Amino acid sequence: MNVGESNLPIYAVCSDEQAERFRKRTEEGHWDLLSYEVFWRERYNYLKSQGYLLRPRFRPGWTPSWLGTNRNPRYCEDSICSMLSEVIDATRLSDGTRVMLKTVSHLDNEIPIGRLLSRDEVADDPTNHCVPVYQVLQDPFEKSKAVIIMKYLRPFNDPELRTIGEAIDFVFQTLEVSLLSLV
Repeated sequence: MNVGESNLPIYAVCSDEQAERFRKRTEEGHWDLLSYEVFWRERYNYLKSQGYLLRPRFRPGWTPSWLGTNRNPRYCEDSICSMLSEVIDATRLSDGTRVMLKTVSHLDNEIPIGRLLSRDEVADDPTNHCVPVYQVLQDPFEKSKAVIIMKYLRPFNDPELRTIGEAIDFVFQTLEVSLLSLV
């Protein structure tokens, strides 16, 4: 097997026996798309036509990258399933920017509120902590839904909070509390 493993760290490479076990587990459906991931796979081509590329896992006809190799699936990007059903990351094809896609109902106020708070005159306001909405796409299959394209955010602990002062500053910013209001 040993296809393309020479540039991988040792812990990401497995023996032939382990690779065979992973192949069998893959055949048994261990890394199949979850039911809510199928939602995104069904929209893959539409989103690509609109300028957004989902990860390879969501490509129609996807074949896991570790099959036929000695790569441990746990270290393959396409083995990672989505954690939330309504959001997914993607790449904007025009400039390679990583973005977040979210499916929402037209019945909610999320779209008009997101657009309002993303307008140029309020987007730069330091008290506006809303995630900018770049674009809103109509869902190709469900007329009552849309896909919001937003800025991709990092986890709150990346980089890690290293001091008590950083943690306190984080809490104050999160809660919109200023030290003056506590006096």
